Amino acid sequence: MAVVNKVTKSGASAYQGIHPDGFQVVDIKNIRVAIYPNRKGTAWLAQGFEIDYIAQGKTIAAAKIAFEDGLAATIHQHLKINGDIDKLLKPAPVKIRLRVLDRVFGNPAAIEATYSQLSSHDIQIEYLALPMAA
Repeated sequence: MAVVNKVTKSGASAYQGIHPDGFQVVDIKNIRVAIYPNRKGTAWLAQGFEIDYIAQGKTIAAAKIAFEDGLAATIHQHLKINGDIDKLLKPAPVKIRLRVLDRVFGNPAAIEATYSQLSSHDIQIEYLALPMAA
């Protein structure tokens, strides 16, 4: 059963499916991520466009890993708290996107790439009813 199935004008997509046993699958495809150095040049930032999520690392590779791991953890939290990823799927604010584009175009070392992620989440919670103490 699909809970969320969205496609943006840019071709990014997000799908969330839930199996009857509660197991959930989230498939995020083709989100654009800009990777650029911070103002001090001491770290690299990875900023999503279709998803308002940012991560950093000391190298480009570390920023990519931090983005992937952090986004998976963020998806898991959205599922745990909201039951779906609907509130996660909002683009970065225009002000942020413009600032990122300025940083990307102003630095030849910066890159822009698309990113896709398929993750599975088992969010089942088993509650135990304990008898009251005598």
